[in-house]
Amino acid sequence: MLFSAPTYKTGTMLPIKMLAELAQEHGLITVVDGARVPGMFAFGYRALGIDFFAGSCAKWQCGPAGTGVIYMRNK
Repeated sequence: MLFSAPTYKTGTMLPIKMLAELAQEHGLITVVDGARVPGMFAFGYRALGIDFFAGSCAKWQCGPAGTGVIYMRNK
């Protein structure tokens, strides 16, 4: 299951942990497009139960263009 959090147009923060649990119940992996998350929200990736997370370091972190962060859960 792939989803953005928060969403681009409205800024709605989706319930990441709930969606990850739902995906796992159905044998799906979770991929979160969190381009706007680093620097805006503080949370533990492991606590969310997601498999993959990708975010930008150039938006709210004020990093160089093209930099980012990726999290991959170790199963």
